[in-house]
Amino acid sequence: MPHNPDLVPPPADAPAAAIPPPAPKRPSLVKIPSVRGEEEEVMILMPTTEIKLINLTGFNMSKMKLEEIARLYLSGGLMAKEEFQNFKKTSVQEDSNAKDIDELFVEAEEVLPVFKQTMQDIVEAVGLSPDDLVMVDGTALHSGETVLTFAPLKGAERAKQKMKDDYEGNHLCLLDLVRCSIIVETEEQITGVLQKMLDIGILVRLKNRFANPLPTGMRDCLLNVKVDGHVAEVQVHQANVFEEKHTMHIYYKFFREMFPNGADSYEELMKQVAALGNLGTEGGQGEGSVAWGIAKLLKEGDLGRLRGLASLVGKRIGFGDVALELVLRKRIAEILEGGGGGVVGREGEGVEGEEGRKLELLDAYFELGNAYDGVRDFDECRKYYQKAKVGYEEVMGTESEKALEVTYKLIMATKMSEGERIDKLKALVERMVGALGEENIVTLNTLNSLGARLRENGEYEEARKVYERCLAGREKVLGVDHKDTLGTGNNLGVVYRRLENYEKALEYYERALKGKEKTLGKSHPNILNSVMNIAVLYMDGLKDYGKAEELYQRALKGFEAQLGKIMKIQRCVQITSTNVLRKVKTKIGWKS
Repeated sequence: MPHNPDLVPPPADAPAAAIPPPAPKRPSLVKIPSVRGEEEEVMILMPTTEIKLINLTGFNMSKMKLEEIARLYLSGGLMAKEEFQNFKKTSVQEDSNAKDIDELFVEAEEVLPVFKQTMQDIVEAVGLSPDDLVMVDGTALHSGETVLTFAPLKGAERAKQKMKDDYEGNHLCLLDLVRCSIIVETEEQITGVLQKMLDIGILVRLKNRFANPLPTGMRDCLLNVKVDGHVAEVQVHQANVFEEKHTMHIYYKFFREMFPNGADSYEELMKQVAALGNLGTEGGQGEGSVAWGIAKLLKEGDLGRLRGLASLVGKRIGFGDVALELVLRKRIAEILEGGGGGVVGREGEGVEGEEGRKLELLDAYFELGNAYDGVRDFDECRKYYQKAKVGYEEVMGTESEKALEVTYKLIMATKMSEGERIDKLKALVERMVGALGEENIVTLNTLNSLGARLRENGEYEEARKVYERCLAGREKVLGVDHKDTLGTGNNLGVVYRRLENYEKALEYYERALKGKEKTLGKSHPNILNSVMNIAVLYMDGLKDYGKAEELYQRALKGFEAQLGKIMKIQRCVQITSTNVLRKVKTKIGWKS
């Protein structure tokens, strides 16, 4: 398999993958000999799609393993008891006299011997030896962990960065300078450790992820304990879960990078991924490969898995292989046209029987239209949108949500002047408001699109009014931190910048940036793009060249860290080229 440092390889014990042939512009089925001497159809995939799907299968397998571990070792219900539910008594070093982070490190160093003795006493109190190797099925962990492991004091540079990024410079919010982990085998031992901490009165924060597991299936306890007035961090793990933690962490990191915008939640995405099962763990075209698995899925026609895969590989929430999505959507429509599928009722619609089957097919046409739009085949796109529109209007009415939504899609897919498109969108918005209400997702999506068309047409004041209307609705319906809400806020910032209202533009840019930081973290590539928007605003609009250069440097460092040398060069050319930096330095009077 071609090496790509930005993608996670299969597990080390996975069979070696063959180097795939050059991928066509669209996936195609080819016949190859199978191990049984017969011919099998397999899919030729883009190499990046192949690697991503291998990793999604790995994610599934790791999660399934964690669920099985929980069933075998953590099903006693002890961790669900009331006394072990989440609580937080403090979020700062309230007893500390440290005036700065250096003094806090001195306090941490002084309390370390007492902390170690206290943790050793707790482990021994539940019948364990702190220095024993942790065993899983009679074998020591690969990492060689002992029951009780003390980490070195947190690194000074890392602590200072965390203080700056997460705690607005407040050193007393650092609760993990002193830390350790406890790894046990049974649920009784976990609760024994927690109960001992409660009995001696040192437990000040409990985050119980055994009772409330992460969407990945990971389970542990994150604790803070106060020893001699200093708050330290303790992690409590179950041995089998801990053994699988490293594998899941690799796949989860890949998962977050694969879906940077996500659906409405990563939990929903994970459900779709889980529904795929095992598509394959190898590259190439042999049995057990992802290509072979997809060809098998297309032949078998499992609608649930086909829909899930189409969503995950597609453009709207997935990783953008629009050609593969088209193949899958065509197969779904083909199965339904042939009388396959057959839902008892469409989720959320309350429609059953023959009418439900018809609506299921219309939904397939709608998604097939979207897929043709993704590959820019607008003739076929309009053909399937029109089929869906006629059907929705017949079954659900001309002012139904689905009929109005596909009407919007047809407006966007039909060639016309921008003025005519804007007029049609304005009329459609009013129809939607009358039929669906202002606070309807489809109405709000159409409003956002109208704002974009007005902006592109240079009608900035009209675009501002539409975006503000859309933003108010999305904040109420989706929440202030939803990605669509943040996107509209950012668009409003763009419009205010075009109107030369730079202070207002900065307000909306910063709101969008803070929301993205909250959901994605401060170093995600999407965050860095928002930082760039603000940097451009400071340079070209507010004329604060020092602030502009500071933000350019932040973006540059982030891209260097996240995207590697090739992307680093591309981004440098885009955002901190020699001309840009020279312009900044010249404006503030710097000499080379």
